[in-house]
Amino acid sequence: MTDHMHLTEALKFGTHIQSTVNGLSGGIVIMWKEDIVKLDSITITQHGVHVMVKVLPNLNSWLFYAIYASPDLNTKMNLWNELYQITNTYNNEWLIGGDLNEVT
Repeated sequence: MTDHMHLTEALKFGTHIQSTVNGLSGGIVIMWKEDIVKLDSITITQHGVHVMVKVLPNLNSWLFYAIYASPDLNTKMNLWNELYQITNTYNNEWLIGGDLNEVT
């Protein structure tokens, strides 16, 4: 797995987290400036990275889920089930971004 610390520094971000490479997926990297946002409750799954984002200075929080969905239909169904569970348990603001591997 490539360590993205050099890229994080070159782009003038303070820190980063990254998921592991899975098959053809290059993994997910999230970079942020620690003086602007704080990331808590970091969870890395086979589908992506969930983080609780708290914007400074007032610490308003929201959930961010960076996704790299598998093109495999069975694996993708697991992702849809995971997203459905989030909608049933988390009632605040949240954002999904990434590659859903959906073509219509």
